Amino acid sequence: RCLGVMASSYVAGQPGAGIGDALDLPSTAPSTRRARWYTSASPAAPMPDRLLYLAHTSPAVREQALYSALSALAHRGDARFTIHVYTDAPEAFARLEGRVELRVVTGAELADWTLPAGYHHRAKPAAIRDLARRYPSDRLLFADADSAFTGSAAAVFERVGPRSAVMHEREYEVAASDLE
Repeated sequence: RCLGVMASSYVAGQPGAGIGDALDLPSTAPSTRRARWYTSASPAAPMPDRLLYLAHTSPAVREQALYSALSALAHRGDARFTIHVYTDAPEAFARLEGRVELRVVTGAELADWTLPAGYHHRAKPAAIRDLARRYPSDRLLFADADSAFTGSAAAVFERVGPRSAVMHEREYEVAASDLE
């Protein structure tokens, strides 16, 4: 399993290390509420690269994810990848119908994914784990909703491999920081 993370503040685990399992996240069954939108390629012929967004709870985050997905589509070029959006409000992504696969995440799932203390950022590795389990041999790139593609999306996927992860920006040296 190959994992790339495009975020400014999220730190991924080692590629292929089962990030959700490492964080001991609860295992949840797939939602029974699903919107089945696919890219223009046939669902019978899956693409090896997958771009994942998690957009829930906040209308502003949903708008950011919509813009980010549109920027990925605009910079797709000849690249073949499937965009997945995990959301609690599929209607916010109606503009993307036919171009993404939507996974409706219920309030109960979100609550389960953020246990034990309701920390909402724990939903990110849970969503990554869910998609990685569905497509274990595909490269996966998780992008924060506030990410935007300004160049080739394919170039980012090319950097994701079994022994490499992608981070949008290294903001500071954790070991040398004065964070307490």
